[in-house]
Amino acid sequence: MSSEAISVECRGLGKKFGLRWVFRELSCGIAEGEHIVIKGSNGSGKSTLGKLLVGNSDSSEGEVVWKTGGGEIDIDDVPQKIAWAAPFMDVPEDMTVREVVGFHCQFRKIWEGTELLELAVSSGLESHLDSQISSLSSGQKQRLRLVLALGTEAGLVVLDEPCSNLDAGGISWYLSELKKVVEKATVVVCSNDRPDEYLVNATEINLGG
Repeated sequence: MSSEAISVECRGLGKKFGLRWVFRELSCGIAEGEHIVIKGSNGSGKSTLGKLLVGNSDSSEGEVVWKTGGGEIDIDDVPQKIAWAAPFMDVPEDMTVREVVGFHCQFRKIWEGTELLELAVSSGLESHLDSQISSLSSGQKQRLRLVLALGTEAGLVVLDEPCSNLDAGGISWYLSELKKVVEKATVVVCSNDRPDEYLVNATEINLGG
């Protein structure tokens, strides 16, 4: 397990949009190196909690605290220490797969022994490396999001509905890579209770709904 794996503590967490609370008084702890699956029906707040865990959104009440063995992590430093994938995330439409990978590697370290282009090839994007993102199918775009999230060195990896738009081959590839990453980082999967999105030993957080 990487010594830089991140633990997360949610303290009295709540999030509302307008007058509607998605959830309130949510408190839970995620240990360094733990594999978590957040379950719940549509509208239960899985994606919202995922955004809070990666510092992409502010809570309406309570707080999220990130820590490593070196102590608490400032929220401004969180983006460079996490990796994240979600079906709604934008990928630059006017760039090619090869260009997106190259651009990403200018700003983030990749896991030792991993090459992002090789990972893209193994994901099924071999014949699309020089295709513009705008020409890709939704499933191909999702593979690229997962390539970036699973290949980036990070202490916390959050995957929101990772198998969205993936075919059987894509799901098989994803699970193979997921098994590698859970050995190196804290991994959280937000899932509509799809068993093919997380490993059998994952600890459950159930938001109901």
